[in-house]
Amino acid sequence: MRVTHCRLECVRRHRHLELSFAPGLTLISGANESGKSSLVTAMHRGLFLRASATGAAVQTLCSRLHAGHPLVEIGFEARGQSWTVQKRFSGSSGSVRLRADGQPALLGSEAEETLATLLGVDEILGSRQANRILPSRWAHLWVMQGDAGQDLLGRGPEHYALDALIEQLEARAEGALQSPLDQRIHDELELLVQSSLSTRGVRQNSLLWQCQQDLSAARTTLEEARRQRQNFEDSSEELDRIVGDMKTLEREQLPALQRSRERLEQRRSLQQAIEPLTLKRERLERNRAALVQCDAEEQQQALERQQLDAGLEPMESALKQKHHEHEQKQVELEQLELQRQTLEQRGQSLRRQEERQDLTAQLEELESKQRTRSSLQNQLQALQEQLKQTISLSEEQLKALQAQEKQLEHLRIRQETMATRVKLLRAQESIRIDGSPLETGEERLLSEAFRLQVGEAVELEVIPGGGSDLKVLVEERTALERRQAQRLEALGVSSLAEAEQQWRRRTKLEAECRFLGEQLQRQGAKDQQDPAQAIATLQDRLEALEELMASQEEKPSATTTSPTHAQAALREALEQCRITYRKMQDSLRLAREQSRQQEHELRRSDQELQQHRLRRERLEAASDARRRQRAAVVEQSGELATLDQALEALRAQEQALRQRLIPLEQEQGLDGKELEDEDSLLRKRLQELSAHRGALQERCEALSLADPYGAEEEARTRLDQCTAREQQERQRVEAHRHLLSLFQQARSDLSSRYTEPLRLSINHFLTPLLSQTQPPEGRRGADGVQLGYDPKQGLEALGLERDGLAFAFEDLSGGMKEQLNAAMRLAIADVLRHGHDGCLPVLFDDAFTNSDPDRLQAVLTMLREAVERGLQVIVMSCDPDAYRPIADAVVELTDN
Repeated sequence: MRVTHCRLECVRRHRHLELSFAPGLTLISGANESGKSSLVTAMHRGLFLRASATGAAVQTLCSRLHAGHPLVEIGFEARGQSWTVQKRFSGSSGSVRLRADGQPALLGSEAEETLATLLGVDEILGSRQANRILPSRWAHLWVMQGDAGQDLLGRGPEHYALDALIEQLEARAEGALQSPLDQRIHDELELLVQSSLSTRGVRQNSLLWQCQQDLSAARTTLEEARRQRQNFEDSSEELDRIVGDMKTLEREQLPALQRSRERLEQRRSLQQAIEPLTLKRERLERNRAALVQCDAEEQQQALERQQLDAGLEPMESALKQKHHEHEQKQVELEQLELQRQTLEQRGQSLRRQEERQDLTAQLEELESKQRTRSSLQNQLQALQEQLKQTISLSEEQLKALQAQEKQLEHLRIRQETMATRVKLLRAQESIRIDGSPLETGEERLLSEAFRLQVGEAVELEVIPGGGSDLKVLVEERTALERRQAQRLEALGVSSLAEAEQQWRRRTKLEAECRFLGEQLQRQGAKDQQDPAQAIATLQDRLEALEELMASQEEKPSATTTSPTHAQAALREALEQCRITYRKMQDSLRLAREQSRQQEHELRRSDQELQQHRLRRERLEAASDARRRQRAAVVEQSGELATLDQALEALRAQEQALRQRLIPLEQEQGLDGKELEDEDSLLRKRLQELSAHRGALQERCEALSLADPYGAEEEARTRLDQCTAREQQERQRVEAHRHLLSLFQQARSDLSSRYTEPLRLSINHFLTPLLSQTQPPEGRRGADGVQLGYDPKQGLEALGLERDGLAFAFEDLSGGMKEQLNAAMRLAIADVLRHGHDGCLPVLFDDAFTNSDPDRLQAVLTMLREAVERGLQVIVMSCDPDAYRPIADAVVELTDN
């Protein structure tokens, strides 16, 4: 199959697009958003989507710029014929038309079914199948934008036509993949395995499942018997333990708890005596620390105040100097600004004078053109008047008159040829012709019948030219002369010569009129607006400009030189003014920058001075607050010596009490709340144990009546029997599954008979890419493609081996993924083309965006190799220069 042409109408941005494809490699170039991907999508929908489909697949084709339903027409060659399919996507009223050269067109469902047969697919998809199946159609042939770096084999067999590929590979393999007997054995093994196992595990209601259910029930019964036996034993042990716990509570724990409560009361009284001493000591320690800190901080801040006072006066002097310099710079800025304004006013004045000269020159040019146009119109009008006075004679009418004149001349010559010439040489008697005497030596030419009389006794009738023919000739000539006279009279001329003169004069006048009309038309095309309106506009602008110049008290520069020289002098003065203005601007900009720097420096110095003063004030305030704080502490606790004596006495009293408290604190379990809670819990526990002891005694008596040891032994025997049956059935199922696995492994080994040709074909296309790199020294290995096959999953494990190292597809770089994918698609297309008249179209939509320039040259070699093998290649790129040398045809898509 080979695509020949495509035509789109009202598809996205394309109102009408028509292009042809070369049999080899076609390059379609265009900038981003020029509609390349829209073309690919439309062709894909046109081949594989029904015309009556609805939904998102059709909505994406509709144009928001052009009215109308999308129309897609594709021409292709298949089954030895040229076909054209045309689809109008308009929902339920959509139409499809399929026609082969020289055959009636097919419509509707018949056309869709025939198209599916030609494309080698099961059916043309409808609305429900579009979202699910449509993306997989020709996914191995057409690389949509953004799919170049994705693993095609990882998407599933439906994305690369696995069934058709296996069919072609088996046809090219040395022998068949498997015999019918092998297939029947495989199916029976698979049926046996599936009858017992499913994808989630053991199949429900199978024999193995029933054995497992019986085994599970036996285990449950055994567990229940063991639980009852264990429950009996646990209850007996629990009863013995509870009796022992009750004795321990009554004889040991409750008396020990009472002794602990008495020791707790002693510790609490000592703690209450220590607590006021500790609080007083801590308060005095805080006051002493505050006095020490106040004295140290006061000394430090006094030193800082001296340093601040020393640096304050120089900072104030420097700030005054900077203020003075800034004022001088401001005066300089004002002077520069006045000079700039003066230059700006002069430049504006010169520009207005230049504009006045330009307007005057344009006005003079328009008035000259207006005069020329009026002259041409007058000449044209005069010629048209002369043309009206000439007769209306066309070239065809003149040729008809000339033709009739030639016929008359021909008839006259024939008539003279058939006429009789009579000449009297001598006579004794009188000779008369039709009663008219004929003198001696007289000669007459007669073309009509006449009477010849010789004397009185002889009279002859002479008929020239044989009689009737001459008469017919004379009648024909007479009729023709009458018609010629009527035509001349109708045209208003007396002769053919006059008619020819009138026609030449009219032709000359018409040529002159056309020449003048063309001149007027060219002049009108150059003038985009009415000359009179343009003149009025220029005059208004000139008057407004002169009024503005008058209001600014400006006078046009008087000069005795030519206007051209005056304009050049004005432009030179304007340019000189601009140069001076730019220099003044630079000086002013530099002065402003210096002024801004001075302002910034003034603000910074002022801020530093303010911060200096603020810091001095803060130090004074902090010093006053600290003095007040120290006075309050001294008033409360005294000076440092008094505080030290009081602290020494308090520490001695506190130390004596703590010596008595240490043994009590080291004793464990003397917390009051915990002791009370423990007493409550012990008494509650004693009540609970008493109640639980009665319940356990009743349970042990009830369990001993059911003989738990005998029931457990019976359940164990049943479990052994169910386990044996389940193991036997599981071994049988595992044997079937193992046999099926070995059979499938054998089939997978045989699959290399047709995967190997595909792998070699991919390697052949990758040769230009793999040959660009050399293996490192000391490492040897054959570079090539890795490819696997699974009977259920199809082709898989696509990868690349480089320099003896294996790389999975996901581990390759972005560019290498694109190149490996392209080689694999070309190899698949090369295999499948034998089922499609030896050719298939392979399309790449911006598929090599991650390939560097060196690798791209190898990609071009790979694409050219595909064309030489018989494939049709279509490349779409927004950067087409690299593909042009190998392209058989180039199509440029513009924004329009």
